[in-house]
Amino acid sequence: MTVKVSKPAINVREELADLRKPTGLAGEAMLRAETPQEQFNLIGAARKNMLYNGAMVISQRGTSETFTTAGNEYVLDRFYKLNGSSYAPNITVSQQADAPSGFTYSMKVNVDGVTTPTSNQNLLIGQSLEGYDVAQLGYGTATAKSITISFWVKANQTGSRGVYFMTTDVSRDYMAEFNINQSGTWEYKTITIPPNTIGGPNIDNSEGLRVLWPLSTGSSDKINASTEWENIAAYRGLSGEPDLCDTVGNYFQITGIQLEVGPATPFEHRSYGEELALAQRYFETIKDNRDMICVATSFSNQAAYGSIDYKVEKRATPTITFTGGASNYRYRTNGNNRTLTSIGVSSVNDQNFRIDMGVGVGNTVASHSGWLSGASGATGIQIDAEL
Repeated sequence: MTVKVSKPAINVREELADLRKPTGLAGEAMLRAETPQEQFNLIGAARKNMLYNGAMVISQRGTSETFTTAGNEYVLDRFYKLNGSSYAPNITVSQQADAPSGFTYSMKVNVDGVTTPTSNQNLLIGQSLEGYDVAQLGYGTATAKSITISFWVKANQTGSRGVYFMTTDVSRDYMAEFNINQSGTWEYKTITIPPNTIGGPNIDNSEGLRVLWPLSTGSSDKINASTEWENIAAYRGLSGEPDLCDTVGNYFQITGIQLEVGPATPFEHRSYGEELALAQRYFETIKDNRDMICVATSFSNQAAYGSIDYKVEKRATPTITFTGGASNYRYRTNGNNRTLTSIGVSSVNDQNFRIDMGVGVGNTVASHSGWLSGASGATGIQIDAEL
């Protein structure tokens, strides 16, 4: 039996032409990339947003706080309100379930009482980054990189506003400008900042770069938008921008903040768990707990010790603060609840700390175990390693 096999004719010239079809600019760039890192950079596979909590989803300290005194305070994680020269505006900073499409929350600064800054006073909001975070920018070298800040903003006041970049350690600063076109409307902004080839921060866990939005500025501290990095080394606001604090009910709202190398790209949404862990390098809270805060051991019939490991290693040795006094806590051991007579910490480092408890005279036996818990009123522990 004879079997015949046939196949269609091939036009060799057409097949060769297909091999020469272009792959597109992106495809050609991928083919030209010499290292895996270059390919990662082209497709954005690595983490790109240098800022933390840009979608305003993490708020370990609470969702709203009113301020009437001077000082630098955090509400939403990693974002603070900052007062220069003891300015004390009357404002509320809060997390709001009001955001543009693609986002759930925003941070809002609302004016509760009119205040007027003196010539050199300031109100700003923003975030500080470690030197480690900005090392990739190559600041202070001939190969320094440009960066782009992008964000969504809504305010009742229209007109020009500034974003102020302050490089610590070397005092190199840059005032960028954007415009709010419509009152009460979410608007998307992108601003590209030129490379800082003059000087860079120390590459360590101390503050390397501040990204700030001036909201109320005294007359002597207003400057024009920058065309290059300058030696300013002080808080500043943009000339001509409206004063947020001049009318009760004025507000400034922001979300979707992203700082990245090169041009602006779509916002990098990280999972809630990842964003929380990133924030906990700087701040962690152990909430009010009537069951157990930590396991402890009796050192004597009047003292006990416990230890707490952080969820995330801290940026530096933190400050430990207790909510409430010793009498708000109890030590449970040998079937008895013992209200504390004193509570404090020792051996604090970037990974854990010891809780020292005074338990008074009673049914506490040396070397017996127990646990620390809340007893009455508000309790909790704040672990603060912010910049």
